[in-house]
Amino acid sequence: MTKKRQPFAGFQSLRPKFKQHWLAVDIGTRFVKCGYLTAHRGEVKTSGVRTIDIQNEGLLSPDEIAASLARLVGEVEPVSVCLVLPQSAAISQVIDLDDINASTQTAQIEQSIRAITGLSEGHFVYDGAPLRPFGPYRAPFWVSVAREEVLSQHLGPILAHGLRVEAVTTVGNAILASFRAACPEVENACIVDFGATQTTVALLQNGQPTHLTSFPSGGESLTQALLEYSASTDFEGFEKRLLGENLSQDPVLGPTLRQAVVNWRKDCVSQLNEWAEESPTTALDPDAPVYLCGGFSTVPGLFDLLNEDAAEAARFQPFPCGSLAPSKALTHPLTGAVLLASGQSTYQASILPRPLARMAQRRRHLTLSQLALTVTFAILVLVLLGGILERRSLAHSLQKEHLHNRAAFKEGEAATRLLRQRDRLAERIAPIVDRQIGSIEAVKTLRLLQNVNQEFEFSLVRFADRRNFHSNDQNGAEAGFTRSKNGPRRPAVNDGTETREPMGLHAFVADLAIAGDPATRLDTLGAIVMRLREEDFFANVDRLIERPQADHRTDIPVDGTYALQLTLSQHSDHRAAQRSADSPPPNATRTNRADGDLND
Repeated sequence: MTKKRQPFAGFQSLRPKFKQHWLAVDIGTRFVKCGYLTAHRGEVKTSGVRTIDIQNEGLLSPDEIAASLARLVGEVEPVSVCLVLPQSAAISQVIDLDDINASTQTAQIEQSIRAITGLSEGHFVYDGAPLRPFGPYRAPFWVSVAREEVLSQHLGPILAHGLRVEAVTTVGNAILASFRAACPEVENACIVDFGATQTTVALLQNGQPTHLTSFPSGGESLTQALLEYSASTDFEGFEKRLLGENLSQDPVLGPTLRQAVVNWRKDCVSQLNEWAEESPTTALDPDAPVYLCGGFSTVPGLFDLLNEDAAEAARFQPFPCGSLAPSKALTHPLTGAVLLASGQSTYQASILPRPLARMAQRRRHLTLSQLALTVTFAILVLVLLGGILERRSLAHSLQKEHLHNRAAFKEGEAATRLLRQRDRLAERIAPIVDRQIGSIEAVKTLRLLQNVNQEFEFSLVRFADRRNFHSNDQNGAEAGFTRSKNGPRRPAVNDGTETREPMGLHAFVADLAIAGDPATRLDTLGAIVMRLREEDFFANVDRLIERPQADHRTDIPVDGTYALQLTLSQHSDHRAAQRSADSPPPNATRTNRADGDLND
């Protein structure tokens, strides 16, 4: 007996106007991926994805896998289940009909399916979609066929645990639908699903599927190669390293991994070559990109190894993540399956059977639902009574909490007003304190210069704060004045523009006039610098070699006048507290320079 899913005509126009919630399940040989997805108006959104490791969970039979899946499904609200089976569970290919007469279309399709599968009286389930003519095909149909007994092996345990399965497809059809939704502008491509133990290869030509196949080699072959080379039995450990580290850069394991990837690539390319030999007129363009998805497509460094040989025409690329495709490689088949199940794909490929047992199961569920509804109603009455008492208690506690919060809010406002008053007072006092500190530092620096002046013969022509040394302020900058050795003090007249003091230690600048010939002046200057450096009050004493061009003072002699920058040490800087609040002070170091360095 042959079971046909539904008529082919007009299915492309099906676009549900309401939201559909699906639990998509991808049953692989190593992992079971479950995703909660919502389909609406051509968009598929993923709310969450869970993965069941069959080996780690110790699931040895389909019934155990179904039981674990049922427990996972029980954590979410009841929704329709969409299953994704391995590509080996079905056959998908293009068949060409003799004519497009609707009355003989079904008979032609079933006849072609019997010729493909070799079944004469066996039961099979099929679905298909008309394609646009291409190559030698004049009335092409894309057909997916599965044996009913094979589907029963997959679906039987799942249905037995009460799951509402409403759509079934294969990995190849799912990734094709997901790719078309993510990249509708790409007409020709090859999509490869790199699974754990199986690899699925799908061809897309002129925007429609033309070939689907699979071969029993996947990511576990890479892990097995590394395991055999290392003579180890820790399969899970090596698989975790393969998925988490870039082992291609490892000098020991890198060559082995490279060879395993090359072998897998050859198997993948050979599938494309076989299709090209069987149907040369519909062969994929050699320059068409090959998009890779699946759990093991995330191996670090995999694409570098696949594209390492420049002579190979096929270039592997990551599966694109469009608006309809989730960002994780494991979930692309789930997205495509929901697109197919909700009628939002450009073709149809469902292989879901409709056994009579399922109808009986629905009737049993209806009886149990009525009984559960009666019990639920009684429980609801008790819960409502308890809820009323609980809400009264909750309202009382909320009122007390509200009064407490109001009191705390008033205290916070009072504290805020005090803080604002403190900040205003601090803003008024800060400039006064700053000027006082500057005056104290200037006086102490002058006193040290006077002490040195008793030991060496020089005249202090000008002394000023570093930030005001080139100021035009005629009324006297902070601690800025000029004087000669025997003359009275007078305000310093500094040309140039005023600059802000850079962040760091405080410093003063002094112009010293030293008598004598150049060599004597330099020796005296060196001795003065060394004497000032002995003072712990200074972090450093340096000569300012370049004088600004704007300095046109006529009362300061050019020959024999040297400008020294006196940088105060950190522990003597009275502004340490203020500077630490703004930014951490730099690490000031004392430098010892030879007298000859002053000639630079």
